[in-house]
Amino acid sequence: MNEPWFPCQVGDYVMLSDNTFAMVNCITLENILLSQANGWMPITYSIPDFLAAKPKNFSLGFMVISDFGLDYKHQAQCITVIPEILCAGIRRGLLLESYGSSLIDLAVHFAQANTSSLDYKLIASFDGTAAGEFFAIKRAMQRYAVEVCNQQQWVTPFNQLVVHNANDRAV
Repeated sequence: MNEPWFPCQVGDYVMLSDNTFAMVNCITLENILLSQANGWMPITYSIPDFLAAKPKNFSLGFMVISDFGLDYKHQAQCITVIPEILCAGIRRGLLLESYGSSLIDLAVHFAQANTSSLDYKLIASFDGTAAGEFFAIKRAMQRYAVEVCNQQQWVTPFNQLVVHNANDRAV
């Protein structure tokens, strides 16, 4: 009785296994029509093809995960102070956005010591009312992370290329 007959309904936002992100416009017994929120770029899937694409229904709640890196000069604070400050700053910024009231949780975790950067995972959970803002949220998380770095005078890394001269040989 309480079991949904389909993984989404008209008006929901879904992401398919090929990273197609769209709003559900119409569902029939044979097809499902997806498009951008404004109705542009419609695409029709047969129901079996749609289900094979493993749709994730963002309208039921979703997470936005983004990577962010800092320069190695901040290594002394990379697992203590920096995650807390980044998290607080990004949270402040997201709460100012039109979808801010949909923010459920935000976390910043040190992920790895990469080749040219100290990498973090920015993880934000939202209720489904902000589903249509998925990409805007991802961009905002990066923007607010950079803003925190500017305020803290933290340096963001750039990839470095090491060039070895073929004439420099060990003897």
